[in-house]
Amino acid sequence: MTAEKVISGLVERGVPQHIAIGIAGNIAVESGFNPGINEIAPLVPGSRGGYGLYQVTGPRRKQYEQFAQARGTNLDDID
Repeated sequence: MTAEKVISGLVERGVPQHIAIGIAGNIAVESGFNPGINEIAPLVPGSRGGYGLYQVTGPRRKQYEQFAQARGTNLDDID
């Protein structure tokens, strides 16, 4: 995964380029562009930690997992 792929994917979906660049900058810090990364040492006791490009956690992670399952896709599918 690269910054260019993330930026172009967001722009294709209607996100203005300058916003897509900002999102890509955040993704670089959160996951290093690894869509399958799981937080190694979660700060919240008992938490599974953040997952994916933007390290989704807590109830949003559960919703993300349900969404992927409903679509029949893997969690690391960036589309």
